[in-house]
Amino acid sequence: MTIISEKPGALVILDPNTKMVQQTIRFQYNPETLKRSLQPQMQGGEPGNRSYAVRFTGAPVEKYDVQVHLDATDEDAMIPGPADGSGSPTKVIDPEGIYPELCTLELLAYPDTATIENNVNLLKAGTMEVAPPLAPQILFWWGNNRIAPVQIESVSVDEEFYDYNLSVVRATVSLSMRVLSYTDVAPDTAAYNAFMTYHKNKVNASEGKAPIQLDL
Repeated sequence: MTIISEKPGALVILDPNTKMVQQTIRFQYNPETLKRSLQPQMQGGEPGNRSYAVRFTGAPVEKYDVQVHLDATDEDAMIPGPADGSGSPTKVIDPEGIYPELCTLELLAYPDTATIENNVNLLKAGTMEVAPPLAPQILFWWGNNRIAPVQIESVSVDEEFYDYNLSVVRATVSLSMRVLSYTDVAPDTAAYNAFMTYHKNKVNASEGKAPIQLDL
């Protein structure tokens, strides 16, 4: 299955069981900056000990930090003026502002309510052990050559402007994400395939080759 996003910036939510796309959260604007960090995972090479070669223990711990800006007064949400050009476009603001969009991002940190209620019923029925809810598998889409499986580590929201009903109209969401590598997930998962493609595309980019498409 190949995924194509209309915009370079997006979060693609996959069902952890079927690997099917459940939802695509496209950024309203492409973030102006992106902060990345890589921490190599190695053993050996300790000071004063040269008897062991330095070896990799796995892929580096890679993290992304990005700020997503949301604005209910964006020009995309406008009614055009008369065709004869006699009037100006009219801005249209949802009565809820951008609260629905904020909730969509925040829910990435929550387990599914239906699963929670089902687990409670199982415990009431006498089930001795109930597995915690599965988290969705998330792909961070940053152009066709950078599609990484990630785990959301933190979501920070700065609400910046409200209308007269106290509906938030403008906000900035700071997302901190850790890339899930082949040392973090099982080989039969979508995240594993996504990371291998992500890693191979780094190699292709360094060699001047075209990126390969992600196939889950």
